[in-house]
Amino acid sequence: MEINPNFAEAYYNRGNLYYNLQKYELALSDYSKAIKINPNFALAYYNRGLLYSDLQKYELALSDYSKAIEINPNYAMAYYNRGLLYYYQQKYELALSDYSKAIEINPNLAQAYVNRGLLYYNLQKYELALSDYTKAIEINPNYAEAYGNRGLLYAILGQSEKAKIDLQQAAILFRQQDNMATYEKVMQILQQLGG
Repeated sequence: MEINPNFAEAYYNRGNLYYNLQKYELALSDYSKAIKINPNFALAYYNRGLLYSDLQKYELALSDYSKAIEINPNYAMAYYNRGLLYYYQQKYELALSDYSKAIEINPNLAQAYVNRGLLYYNLQKYELALSDYTKAIEINPNYAEAYGNRGLLYAILGQSEKAKIDLQQAAILFRQQDNMATYEKVMQILQQLGG
């Protein structure tokens, strides 16, 4: 940076540009410079955490999400993404806690409801899963994954008519969103259900 080498925001913004261009090493360097200049830059820790996650450096990502939360305890997306990592590490109680905290901070974070619903599903807490999927749909009526997950759960619970309605809606939305691979999977499930 030529104008002011100590301007953390400039490194952060350039890091975002590099990240979007998939120039990950350059993005990593700029995020780290921003953090060195401003050790309380929660956004820089968070974005570096996203980058580490993309690079499958999960422990580094966890550390950065945790630091972002330490700096800004109301950082819903940091809780959400840390929850995702805990989920994939099968640390379900930690994931549940982080998803719930993200929802407490931002009650309109539909993806946190879907992922908490998936966690409840895996823990066989089906009513809680249904409730979370339904809440995600209320927040975002175009959330194909929420309809798909709720439809599959209805099928498992033997509520085939509700399952068909949700899966048909998921198929429509996946198709509208050009997610043809998932659309095809949903259509196969619908055929198996006779719908």
